[in-house]
Amino acid sequence: MGSGYTVLPELPESIRNSPGFKAGQEMAASGKGLPPQYVAAIEHAAGLVRRWVSEHPAAELRWLRWDQGDVFLAAAIPQGAAYLADSPDAFALLAWLDEQGPAPRQLSINMAGWALRLARIIPMPDGSYWSGETPS
Repeated sequence: MGSGYTVLPELPESIRNSPGFKAGQEMAASGKGLPPQYVAAIEHAAGLVRRWVSEHPAAELRWLRWDQGDVFLAAAIPQGAAYLADSPDAFALLAWLDEQGPAPRQLSINMAGWALRLARIIPMPDGSYWSGETPS
């Protein structure tokens, strides 16, 4: 399996002006981190991601990244996938993840992003992976 990034030199205006992006910036600025039920949904999604990746070992996963950090929107996966995926396999993974249902809650593209980090598919901007502790 290959995984990498296509770097966006600038965020499209549709992302910068989206309610999800602005809400994410406000949450990050508050320093509160993610609620426990949100983290539980991410852990559930990470398990699903690991399963998909094990069933598709030759998949080439390419993701979009803004040069000032990873961009994940608080949008449902079908609407938000265009802002994260940049290869047919990446779109297929996100579509499959969306088909798995809302357990324990409806997954968002932001949750998918954290799940990909927890499943060690997408590294954090510093090259490390998320350990599952509540990110701020």
